Amino acid sequence: MIRTLLPCLLFLIIAKQSAAQTFSFSKEISFVKYLQSKEQFAEADFVLKNIDTLNLLPSQKDSLNYEIAWFAYTQKKLDSAILFFQKISPSDTRFLKASFFAAYCLAFNRKTVESEAVLNKVNTLDSLQTELKTFQLAGLALLNKDYKKYQTYQSSFSFSSYVLKQEEMNFNKYQGIMSAQKKKSPVVAGLLSAVIPGSGKWYAGKKKQGIAAFLPILSSGLLTLEAYNRGGLRDARFWLYGTIFSTFYIGNIWGSAVSVKIKNQEFNRMYENKILFDMHIPLRNFFN
Repeated sequence: MIRTLLPCLLFLIIAKQSAAQTFSFSKEISFVKYLQSKEQFAEADFVLKNIDTLNLLPSQKDSLNYEIAWFAYTQKKLDSAILFFQKISPSDTRFLKASFFAAYCLAFNRKTVESEAVLNKVNTLDSLQTELKTFQLAGLALLNKDYKKYQTYQSSFSFSSYVLKQEEMNFNKYQGIMSAQKKKSPVVAGLLSAVIPGSGKWYAGKKKQGIAAFLPILSSGLLTLEAYNRGGLRDARFWLYGTIFSTFYIGNIWGSAVSVKIKNQEFNRMYENKILFDMHIPLRNFFN
């Protein structure tokens, strides 16, 4: 009789502890969500990080990792979000979402190789998930300016799903503009400004700055020439105006080269931000 009752008692004790543990964990997660709703983010972060994980069930650990990852993501702490998204086990129902958002966070941090590796490990279950994955990979190819690879992914765009249609059209537009863009050379800009002051900034697309650079160089050059004609090399005015002319002239060459470099960076940054924005929208639409 005792031998029969002992296993039953042991089972009841374990079941009771497990139920208590589940209740306690659920209560803490609910409290975290309450704090987040009240915008008490520091307190919510503290509670999440201090939940005892020692006796949690595997499913509870996945839930905790997801909550930490999503909280970090909403707070723009992307390195932390990536870490915890990738801790979620493949058996968890949120694994697909976690993988896509981990890949996006990596892309946002310009870690496109790592992002692609995460996406390539995702096993999709239907045509829409597959197209979403292909779309994200196409975005990575655009970020890397690998237009040949982009075309291989773009060929799978259906333009039929409300989740992706507009963003797929945007990607094609970006690819056309980016591939047609002729990158301007800082060296050419510097050489142009050395020959005709201000022309390098004109070449960079900054016409007003080009004119503004030309006028003081012309004025100081004429004053230097006049001082030389009147007093020669020993004239103090020649050295004064010559110094001013040299400063403007060298600064004009350097400034022209920098202007082209900044112009290229501005163009790249603008389209990188557009691509990342359009990579993000379908994820939110699909998973929310």
